[in-house]
Amino acid sequence: AISFGYTLGFSSPALPAMQGSIFGSLKCGDDDDAATVTSAMGSLWSSIVNVGGLIGALSGGRILEAAGRRGALGVAAAPALVVGWAATAVSRRAVEVVLARVVV
Repeated sequence: AISFGYTLGFSSPALPAMQGSIFGSLKCGDDDDAATVTSAMGSLWSSIVNVGGLIGALSGGRILEAAGRRGALGVAAAPALVVGWAATAVSRRAVEVVLARVVV
């Protein structure tokens, strides 16, 4: 619950920066095909986390029954946070950032 709340709260300060209203024309990547984050892509990035939450909610019960409470946290929360936030940090394109957001 804490990690999901942190993920939702991260959208508020990150989205204006990604859209360039704070840092000018910020691009997701250094190459020519990297695009400035549009309003539609920013909205998708903000809301796609709910898809990951849906997947987690649907699979969480089975993981909990199989691994117990501590095991479920170890199996689901810890790797998802590490992989998801690492992928967010190293993403070079807007599409990669959106896909990393599903994992978080």
